[in-house]
Amino acid sequence: MDNAGIDGSLLVLQEENGVNDYKLLKWQIVAQKWCKVNGTKGINLSVYNEISVAIVDSRGLLSLSSQVGQQSEVAKINSNPGNQQNTPQPILNSSNTDWVRTSIPGHHYNKLTLLKSAQPGKFTPQEVLASFNTSSDIFVIYKASTSKVVGAYFQDLFALPISDWHPTENEKERHLQQYTAVLAVTERIILDHPQSSSPRDSWLYQFRQDLATGVNNDRGIFHFHPECIINSPTVNTKEYPQDYLWSGMQMFLLSQ
Repeated sequence: MDNAGIDGSLLVLQEENGVNDYKLLKWQIVAQKWCKVNGTKGINLSVYNEISVAIVDSRGLLSLSSQVGQQSEVAKINSNPGNQQNTPQPILNSSNTDWVRTSIPGHHYNKLTLLKSAQPGKFTPQEVLASFNTSSDIFVIYKASTSKVVGAYFQDLFALPISDWHPTENEKERHLQQYTAVLAVTERIILDHPQSSSPRDSWLYQFRQDLATGVNNDRGIFHFHPECIINSPTVNTKEYPQDYLWSGMQMFLLSQ
């Protein structure tokens, strides 16, 4: 129930038990706190930018940003309020968001849509993969406990559902050739296989046993576990030879 605008703004619906509609929260970058938007509740949220917001409540009524009060009228709440386990802090700030949108050579994406946020132990691999298995142009972004931000880009996930995948004893992983990129967001580095050449040396892969997934090209490898266990992912390159402990993950759908 979270959504990122093209300007890097992040708004979420605060999930609570026993209520029909959820409060709308907005991340204040300068104050580094979540703030409550007064008089605004709902169950579905769509964000274009900081001032263009649409929200649908449990009765099916649609409210637009001009009808839900000024976005600046917010009441500050704690960074980790009660019943807010599903409201993650954003991994990408506005500067990182701008860089990510223009990081893929030959493309300029106008919008990042947040598909899923995950912290260690919160979701199963199947739940995470289900959030974007019908999407294309996907970024998987991780933030390390050291505050480093890295990630990967790939065009498509596997069309064959994992439940229908019955590999032989020697087929413990599957591959999909496509354009991929490894991103060191904090350092503003992209490691990719040129799109103008054959995709033979660039692919997405996935292991059958634990659904560990990754991208591999002739410049870098990014390997991650969808459920965000703390000993993954790893970035394995000559240019960026470091591993981290990971505190969170967010996946974005890109659109032009």
